[in-house]
Amino acid sequence: MKLWELDELIKTVAPIYGVNSNGKIAFADEATEAQRQAAEALIQEYLPQLETSFPL
Repeated sequence: MKLWELDELIKTVAPIYGVNSNGKIAFADEATEAQRQAAEALIQEYLPQLETSFPL
């Protein structure tokens, strides 16, 4: 999974500004606790599959 794909997936469950390759999510102020928990669950599930190397 690419970082942009993870970002888009998380946006389906919570309002966010973005996510970085370390799994840090920048939540929008209106994100509820339930939305934050859902987003964190996705990070736990998909972060190990994140493609972090880029071809030169």
